[in-house]
Amino acid sequence: LAWVHGVEVRPLGLDQARVMGVIWQAMDRFGAPKAKWQPYWHGSGVTANEDSVKASAWVKRGSALVFVSHLERQPLSSTLRLDRKRLSLPGGPLAAVDALSGKPISLQGNDLSIDFDGMTYRVLEIREK
Repeated sequence: LAWVHGVEVRPLGLDQARVMGVIWQAMDRFGAPKAKWQPYWHGSGVTANEDSVKASAWVKRGSALVFVSHLERQPLSSTLRLDRKRLSLPGGPLAAVDALSGKPISLQGNDLSIDFDGMTYRVLEIREK
């Protein structure tokens, strides 16, 4: 819940440090310190139909690092809609990857389909193909 609100979580032990390390590495690869933070409550540029899905983004010209939280306890398949202008994304083909695993994510135009386990999060990187 903290990451979608722009709050970096500090680990309490080695297990948490491993999880946090992967997120910090994704933020470093993206260049988050030089990007603009766009929280969901100010129109991040990423929306979903479900109220339980909130997405905030780090944005720099041509790419976005999106933190998405699913705030209910049951699994969910959701479609995220990307506002290219708000996210500073180009008009041509885009690629999306899971920023933590590097696995590609299906992107159809401005729509991105993702699955959640209950009460969890995803970190996505979207950029020019």
